[in-house]
Amino acid sequence: MIDNITSQDLRRLAETTAEHCVSIFLPTHRAGYEQAQDLVRLKNLLTSATAELTSLGLRQPEAEALLAPATALLHEQAFWAHQDNTLALFLTEDGMMSYRLPEPVDELVVVTDQFHLKPLLPSVAAGKSFYVLVLNRHEARLLRGSRVHVAEIELSPIPESLGQALPGATSERQLLSHSAGPVARGRVTATFHGHPKPGVITKDDLARFFSAVDDGINRIIPDPPTPLVLAGAGYLLATFRRTSKYHRIVELDIEGDPERLSSDELYAAAWPLVEPVLDQDRATATELYFASATPTTSSIPDALLAASKGQIETLFVPVDAQQWGTFAPDQQLVDLHEVRQPGDRDLLDTAAINTILHRGAVFTTRATEIPGNGPLAAILRY
Repeated sequence: MIDNITSQDLRRLAETTAEHCVSIFLPTHRAGYEQAQDLVRLKNLLTSATAELTSLGLRQPEAEALLAPATALLHEQAFWAHQDNTLALFLTEDGMMSYRLPEPVDELVVVTDQFHLKPLLPSVAAGKSFYVLVLNRHEARLLRGSRVHVAEIELSPIPESLGQALPGATSERQLLSHSAGPVARGRVTATFHGHPKPGVITKDDLARFFSAVDDGINRIIPDPPTPLVLAGAGYLLATFRRTSKYHRIVELDIEGDPERLSSDELYAAAWPLVEPVLDQDRATATELYFASATPTTSSIPDALLAASKGQIETLFVPVDAQQWGTFAPDQQLVDLHEVRQPGDRDLLDTAAINTILHRGAVFTTRATEIPGNGPLAAILRY
């Protein structure tokens, strides 16, 4: 199970400001000796975070109190039994938010007046991920995949009662659904009551059920839209396509009985369908960057200012490099530092997050693969 990072999550994190925002990233493991070592590594990262907080003026007891929710995880055995490849923790004096990420991320602690979010970008960046929606007549499951694997995610934005999606439904003929809890594990189940023949599902019921699922899908998949692969019986998928307002449904489907397929088998079936779509998105953006008629920049200060004003259409940013410094958008002041200083932000992170918040596309890649070999590459809207 992984946690889906929605555009709303990213916006909430990006808009959080406090005197001390602590971001912690820890590679994690699902079992064995390495999982036991995860606790040791988290303890070491918390020690580093405490040192950074005290260097910024907090007393030791104040720093320990801020980090207390993360420290408590060291004693929660059940929490460590359900990890993926990375654990991301975000703390302020008001509390903590945590996410389990499928992409491996290096250990990192950042303390500044905003959260460090670039390690989340592969979860929302263009060309990096896709979704698989598994449908049958009673149930929907959603999985999110990367170039490495696919895993089931929660369907929390789907209404708990799909009867809400049936205007005019009566007490004698109502569609109920249970979903969106930790026990649901990414499924939303529809049970029909009060039909003339118990268990009979009409075409209208099915269309309304799929419409409710589609509404949830459109809320939880981040902007810009990510490719979605459908899996299920052909006639059900055709009904969903007619119902759906989602704009990036992959042309080819996984047909058959997907309930018999494991996550790994669904990945093996979905990847050949979605890989050409992801590769084409990146190739098209790269060609556009080099097109002479397209306004571009590879300057970090220029990209920061453009991103803060919503002027970036597409941004290529490295996930394996940082550019520490400060940025005051109101004064349009950028200060780059060769060595990280207390309170510094990763300015590549700032440019990427502002691009996403203004509905631009961000492609994450290695520093050596940035188009034009600059520290970043931006395609401007104007």
